[in-house]
Amino acid sequence: MNSKQEFEVVVIGGGPAGAIAGRYAALRGARVLLLEQKKKIGIPIRCGEFFPTAEELEKIFVRSQLVPELYHIRDDLIAQRIEIVRVYSPKGSSFDMPLKGHSVYRDRFEQHLLEEAAKAGVTIQMDSRVDKVQNGAVYAKGRIFRPQVIILACGPNRNLLNPLGISVQKDIAICVQYLMENVKIEPRVVEMYYGNVSPGGYAWVIPKGGDRANIGLGIRRRFYDQNILKLLDEFIQSPSMINKTACGRKISTIAGLVPVNGPVRKTVIGNIILVGDAAGHVMATNGGGIPTAMICGRIAGEVSADHVRQDRPLEDYEKQWKRECGREFANALHTRKRADFVIYRLGWAAEILMRLVGPRVISRALKCAFVGP
Repeated sequence: MNSKQEFEVVVIGGGPAGAIAGRYAALRGARVLLLEQKKKIGIPIRCGEFFPTAEELEKIFVRSQLVPELYHIRDDLIAQRIEIVRVYSPKGSSFDMPLKGHSVYRDRFEQHLLEEAAKAGVTIQMDSRVDKVQNGAVYAKGRIFRPQVIILACGPNRNLLNPLGISVQKDIAICVQYLMENVKIEPRVVEMYYGNVSPGGYAWVIPKGGDRANIGLGIRRRFYDQNILKLLDEFIQSPSMINKTACGRKISTIAGLVPVNGPVRKTVIGNIILVGDAAGHVMATNGGGIPTAMICGRIAGEVSADHVRQDRPLEDYEKQWKRECGREFANALHTRKRADFVIYRLGWAAEILMRLVGPRVISRALKCAFVGP
């Protein structure tokens, strides 16, 4: 049965990309419906929960208009404030880089963004699984929606994306993480470990306040085909970690997929806009995707509303996100490909190279704050 033609924009997915896209579309006067398949947003948690402050992001995305939500994060959403990122080379040398950021409670953060979307006028329907998007329509639990614009913020969902000719899983990272307590860590330091501890990716320690931390790793399928939980357990028991985790206790385990091959070729298909992980809007060097999801989500929402109200071309969305973030995405992908060669094919050279270039260049590479090829 057909639903009423009351919604002009339908957003699929209630994470940061979808919540921000829906909010900004509603703020510009569009009638917006957001469909989220989870019963409660943010649960289970599927990320390391760390991202830089807005002031740091301004240095990275120098052409972008950051959303206010990145500047004003409520204290109750922040688990720990971070001041340093410490990078470990394959042989264990460490390099400290000043970087201010937040370790957030991802579930509370996402719930807050959805609450703000609802205040802006977005109709939110939880526990609403979308079966397919076809011929400009959304099919969900026997209902059919035919909006003027569909915003896909559904993550790397192959069931929805593959029929559209979109493959965000061409190069995917598999991530797994324990939330642990009673660990001995420096509360304002995020740690990143490169090399065989996490083939094709890196391992991390992200403080969560007190004696708690997210300890996890991400690997790329083409580099490793064994049990990733076994690899994480080996990392936790490794000589570089055992003093921190010997008395630690696992509270929970989470896992997820992160596309790390850069943005997909087309992010506008007919009346469909792709945003966030669905669009490959992830920094290939570090897997970070929350800020870029929010930046591109704002653009998606504003262009969608303008399309409904003023007949603005949806293609403006792709032009604008490329103008604001495109160079940074390209630089990140180029840097990751260079790291693949140096760290995972010439491991002996990685140690020498990291010592030679020093923390300043390593920092710029991780942040992608340099002019690319």
